[in-house]
Parts: sequence; C-alpha cells; structure tokens
Amino acid sequence: MSAENLGKIVAVGLIFSRGAPQEAAAAAMGLAFAVIPYVIFKVSSELEARAQRAEIIELLKRQQQQPQQ
Repeated sequence: MSAENLGKIVAVGLIFSRGAPQEAAAAAMGLAFAVIPYVIFKVSSELEARAQRAEIIELLKRQQQQPQQ
C-alpha cells in the first residue's frame, strides 16, 4: 500500500468520524498500516544480516585455521 493511499484512508476516516474516539481510531489505524509492515521488513532484514555476518565470521575462522603456505 502506498503512502498516498494510506493518507487517503486516514483522511476519509477523519472526515467521516463523529467524535474524538473515532478520530483517534482512524489515526491509530493509519499508524498501524504504516508501522507494522515497516517493523516486519526491518526484522526480516536484520535477521538476514545476522545470518550473513555469521557466515562471514565462519569463513574467516576457516581461513585462519588453514596453514599458511
């Protein structure tokens, strides 16, 4: 979902709200639509980076253990 579409959804929710609780709910939903996908992506990219770092460390350890010629 693009930021433009997200903004439209939040705007419609705020326009048709009938009070502060509904406005707060619309704002919270807008934040949830933006924040939750970001957090999921960030966690997956950090896990991938961690796995890559572990692989690099393992390769460096193997290289150090090999006898020098």
